[in-house]
Amino acid sequence: RSEHNLLTNKGIQLIELIGQGSYSKVYLCKKFDRSLEPAKAPVIAMKIVDTSKTSPEYINKFLPRELSIILKIRHPHIIRLYLLFQRKSKFYICMRYAERGDLLEYVLASGLITENRARFWASQLAKAIEYLHTMNIAHRDIKTENILITEHFNVKLCDFGFSRYFGNEEMSSTFCGSVSYSPPEVLQTKPYDVRKSDMWSLGVVIFVMLVKRLPFIETDNPKALLIEQLKKSYVVPPKMDQVLSLNCKKVIKHLLEPIPLKRWCIEELISSQWLAMDFRFVYEYIIENSI
Repeated sequence: RSEHNLLTNKGIQLIELIGQGSYSKVYLCKKFDRSLEPAKAPVIAMKIVDTSKTSPEYINKFLPRELSIILKIRHPHIIRLYLLFQRKSKFYICMRYAERGDLLEYVLASGLITENRARFWASQLAKAIEYLHTMNIAHRDIKTENILITEHFNVKLCDFGFSRYFGNEEMSSTFCGSVSYSPPEVLQTKPYDVRKSDMWSLGVVIFVMLVKRLPFIETDNPKALLIEQLKKSYVVPPKMDQVLSLNCKKVIKHLLEPIPLKRWCIEELISSQWLAMDFRFVYEYIIENSI
């Protein structure tokens, strides 16, 4: 009851539960404002994190990092934070609602994505990652489930639970993120460059968009997956191989490069021929269709 009163005082009305994790729930909500007619109240997503159900490491390390980062960032292709508040052990994170769900749901429901659309979305994600890396922030959990699609088919990166700040020469040794999207150096538990790790994960996302499956068959066994990664044994089905452009295949090759020093950084991806479409077009599209 007290939670209901708290939310009512903030002008928030819960509509339905739309997602759930081990210690968080995401609700579809309406955000009422005195300046707006009730019928025009915007729909938002609210993530409620219950720290009483989490580990000390999460409370002391990951959550403070996530909150610090999401309060600092603002980019057209990163999900927008509207409101953040705390009551006792719970944190309430109010964000923009993405009407078309996440990229994984979209791929599974819609079948193959055309190369043009994949390129358009890869462009938007590349700009979001470039922004983060310029701010010395690595996401560390880039995957299709953490990419949301808006009503007008723009994509937005979300879930900064594993994100962290980095120094230019600094390496990370924390294993985090999803095994299927993790590069060889992370699976080998070596200290790794978080920027290059993000680039591998983006390569997996691009592959999934185009081929509708993960690039490597072994996803349950990290040791077997690592061997496949080091051998570069991802396979584009023959039918897809015939229709994908050489520039597209080149991007996949350079992002799914097992040697971090040889793997493309974000600047190399953005200046690649595949993404050489005019970025003004990308941003005009967004502005025209509203964020």
